[in-house]
Amino acid sequence: MLDGYNRTTNMVLEVLKDPRIQLLNFSVSVYRFQPHDYARLAIEILRGNVNAEFDRNETSTAGYNPQEDTLYFGFKTLKFIEYKAAIVHECTHAICDMRGMKLMDQTASEMAAYIAQYMFLAAYIPKSKRAAQRFNLGGENNIGDISRAAWRIAHSYLCQNDPHKKELAPGFGTDADYADLANAIRKSNLYKHKADKMVGYNGV
Repeated sequence: MLDGYNRTTNMVLEVLKDPRIQLLNFSVSVYRFQPHDYARLAIEILRGNVNAEFDRNETSTAGYNPQEDTLYFGFKTLKFIEYKAAIVHECTHAICDMRGMKLMDQTASEMAAYIAQYMFLAAYIPKSKRAAQRFNLGGENNIGDISRAAWRIAHSYLCQNDPHKKELAPGFGTDADYADLANAIRKSNLYKHKADKMVGYNGV
């Protein structure tokens, strides 16, 4: 643990040091995300330009507020890989803010965050095409549809440059998968009221 930082900050920094972060190389529309973005975010956190706090009200599992430059989490442990992946998800939003993606709408922002989240998860369980069934497949907010589409795209990115997994790549991460992910986000009760609105990323 790094002295001088709160427990939540240390938790985020620990995830950002995970070797699997080096696999996060993907695109959404005109936006490209690479491992060095996550390394730069860690530096911004260490400098105090991006904060990480425990959500004492536990109103949500995780979130990022671009106006406050603050990551919020409703958990204090990295016991479950789902929690680590949730940190990756929110850190991807923070990267969008850090890079000043002012014209990014909510749909594109969530697409990037879910792809990063599922690439991270897929790195833990790369051999199973059905592994997404372990995560967030409840129906009330269309999270299942989001998860399935994000998993297919994530799986494609992890496979496309690995000669040992190329046979798993065909049919994954197609334009149709991107369209499915965007549509699932727009239909979700979590996002449909703001899907086409600008997020408000303004730098950190």
